[in-house]
Amino acid sequence: MHSEFLLIKRLQKIFSNADSSILCGIGDDCAVYKPHPDKQELLTVDSFVEDVHFKRKWTHARQAGVKALAVNLSDIAAMGGKPRVALVSLTIPQDTDENWVCQFCRGVQSLGKKWGMSIVGGNISRAAQFSSHITVLGEALKNKIKYRKGARVGDVIYVSGPLGLPHLALYCLENNLRVPPHALLAFNSPAPCVKEGLFLGALPQVTSMIDLSDGLLGDLSHVLKASKVGAQIELSKIPVHKDFQADCVKAGLDWRQALLLGGEDYKLLFTVKALGNDLFQKKMNRHSHAFWPVGVVVNASKGLIVLDEEGNNYQGVHGSFDHFNTVHS
Repeated sequence: MHSEFLLIKRLQKIFSNADSSILCGIGDDCAVYKPHPDKQELLTVDSFVEDVHFKRKWTHARQAGVKALAVNLSDIAAMGGKPRVALVSLTIPQDTDENWVCQFCRGVQSLGKKWGMSIVGGNISRAAQFSSHITVLGEALKNKIKYRKGARVGDVIYVSGPLGLPHLALYCLENNLRVPPHALLAFNSPAPCVKEGLFLGALPQVTSMIDLSDGLLGDLSHVLKASKVGAQIELSKIPVHKDFQADCVKAGLDWRQALLLGGEDYKLLFTVKALGNDLFQKKMNRHSHAFWPVGVVVNASKGLIVLDEEGNNYQGVHGSFDHFNTVHS
């Protein structure tokens, strides 16, 4: 790293945008953004820290940049919103290759561009460890925002895609095992479900929603707590990659634990009214979306129940991803 100001100039070129709603972008004390008058604004922030959330020996700079923004977009998707603008703050060690930083930012920009976003500012500072702290502002139609607190007894619980692969990849990387290519792709290049979130946000049949970042059971528990209900999940209904179970066996990993507790899936979990489920299925098929029912909402007194492949209570559940107990070693 040579000059902060020269780096800022390089990043300004990477993050250039032509969005008419951005009245002032990078280069002034603040960005100026013109919100849509008929929408409500969503705000989210996530940190992405080297040796906690990623390692350079596992992840290319551009991939790391994509993933750093993807975790924010997954939050916006979970509220039924569309991402609009972002602020990117970086802490950079003295010995970091400037080209690596630029490649990281190109990853951020590439995913932002895919969803019509603008990177409008941020900050860079010196630190002992590389990290990014990205704030995203999104928009959603008024009265169409989905929260965690809307689930009701009888609702059907859905997920928006296969689970478990990122946890399998992380386990293999940490134990110096061969990583299945499809698992490594899911780990390094998560695809936030923005399109699906927009579709679900517009449907009155959808009663609650959350993104799956800390594991299926961990994130489902947030919905249950907010909604004051319980849930019954069937292991056999949770979607997985066709080789997932076999890959877990080869790695010596309990596939059920990986499926239920592993984090970083960045899919959506949501609930649908029981009486509106048939209509929801018709709308889903009409718009060529694929969602998987994995369980039902039950009375809070029953807690969180997981049924194994034989329909018996599964007892092997011991926690979920915790930022303060889990470090990528």
